[in-house]
Amino acid sequence: MWYKVGLVVATDKTDVTDSFINFLWGINMKVSKILGLIFILGGIFGFSQAPVSAMSQRLVAAGDNVESDTLPTISRNAFFYFLRGNERYSRGDKRGAIENFNQALKLKPDFAEVYYNRGLARAELGDNLGAVEDFNEALLINPGYAAAYNNRGNVRKESGDAKGAIADYNKALRLNPNDAETYNNRGRARYSLGEMQAAVSDYNQALQLNPKLAEVYLNRANARVDLQDMEGAMSDYNQALQLNPKDYQAYYNRGLTRRELGDMQGAVADYTQALQVNPNYVDAYNNRGTTHLQMGNKPAAIADFNQALLLNPNLAEAYYNRGRARADMGNKKGAIQDYSRALKINPELAQAYGNRGVAHFQLGDRNNGTADLQKAAQMFKQQGLPEFSQRALEIIKKFDN
Repeated sequence: MWYKVGLVVATDKTDVTDSFINFLWGINMKVSKILGLIFILGGIFGFSQAPVSAMSQRLVAAGDNVESDTLPTISRNAFFYFLRGNERYSRGDKRGAIENFNQALKLKPDFAEVYYNRGLARAELGDNLGAVEDFNEALLINPGYAAAYNNRGNVRKESGDAKGAIADYNKALRLNPNDAETYNNRGRARYSLGEMQAAVSDYNQALQLNPKLAEVYLNRANARVDLQDMEGAMSDYNQALQLNPKDYQAYYNRGLTRRELGDMQGAVADYTQALQVNPNYVDAYNNRGTTHLQMGNKPAAIADFNQALLLNPNLAEAYYNRGRARADMGNKKGAIQDYSRALKINPELAQAYGNRGVAHFQLGDRNNGTADLQKAAQMFKQQGLPEFSQRALEIIKKFDN
């Protein structure tokens, strides 16, 4: 989410300086949040509670062999706490729901659906270990509980265990091969492992089962971009937005793709649409700013970077980008201040050291310019970018001549 700005100097060093900035731009397309395609996956993610109707049937099936209104007192009370927990869960009171689920399990320890729903509540509170334990218990009681495998997979995926997640999704799909959401979730896990073709295959299957899932179109579009299928990606983003015109993430990702295709006006339009839906979308301000900058609209770019920093004062990329804009407008001191702020937040930004060094040289500060460019050269070398390291050292020599 950073942008190339050519620095103009009225000396024979101009080409050298511009060359340095240009090679930084080449790096920017490959790392972190530097104007790369930082996609946001669609959010189906399958956390759905056990339905009440199915629950009453399963209580009977568990061995009571009577109608739900004539259940033994213990089971009836357990069912009461189960329903109360579901109600509190639906109101957003996850901790209160867990309290009720605990009561239900004291009365009926073989209540698989209660373990399942308590697992959901724990997962949403960030207790991934507790969630997995609950899904395990639900599966011990009911080995055919496909939803428990699906959601255990979701928690494992969120915990960084994508392979374990895929194993769970496979089990869920063997039990329920027509579950579109599980195919989507497995596609997300495969995407995180870099298995783009396999991810697309899962998204295809999900959409064959349910062609109305906007999130799956968004996810498939992201995978298609990584496969360089830009036409297919744009088609999927369009379809996602047709199904859900309020999906700011789809606007944002389509904007990234349009920029990658050179459609700057289209990218700005998409970022603007994303911001109309979500006015607090920091990355959209940052990326719209970089696009304005590339189009030569520096005041609009700085306004967007200012807004991004108002929403997130710790966004190193926005400070860096604003520094580039200020340098391009001749405000070298302001640029140095922004590069310094970016480095305070993220000391690993070799690009910021390099551009700050150039700005120091342009202000006649040879010592600080040399120090920053040497630091950039060292960091580029450590980051496995020897050609950029060499370029930084060459710029020092050019300024010294």
